[in-house]
Amino acid sequence: MDIIMAIVWSLVVAASLITELATMTLIALWFVPAGVVSLLIALFAPASLAWQICAFVIISVIGILLLKPLLKKVLPNKTTPTNVDANVGQKAVIKLENGKPTIKIGDIVWYTACDEELADGDAVEIKGAEGNKMLVAKIKKGEK
Repeated sequence: MDIIMAIVWSLVVAASLITELATMTLIALWFVPAGVVSLLIALFAPASLAWQICAFVIISVIGILLLKPLLKKVLPNKTTPTNVDANVGQKAVIKLENGKPTIKIGDIVWYTACDEELADGDAVEIKGAEGNKMLVAKIKKGEK
C-alpha cells in the first residue's frame, strides 16, 4: 500500500508542478510541497492514509493562506492590455461622419467621446473605451 501511495503522491506532485508551470497563477503551487511531504510520509514513516491526507491538506492550506498574499506582493504583476485596452495611449485623427466625430484604428471605425468639441482633422489621444465609443482627449497644437 505504501508504494502505491508513493506513486500516487508522485503523480500529485508532477501534475501540480506541470499545472503551475503551464498557468503561472499560483493555483497549484501549494500542492507541490504538500505532495512531497505526503510522499515522504508514505515512503519513510509508513503511516495511515489519513495521516498522509491530513499532512497534504494542512500544508496546502497554510501555503494558500499565508504565502500566496506574500508572493503576490513580491512577484511582478505583468498584465498585457488586450482588445480595446491595447489602444489606450495611441494617437488618431478625427474624421466627421454624418456630423459625428470618429477615429479609425486598423480597419475599425469608432465613434468618439470627448470633453471638448472635436472638428475634422483634430489630433486626439485615446484614453479608454466606453461601450462602442473611444474616449479621447484633444491634443493641443504643439503637444506631442
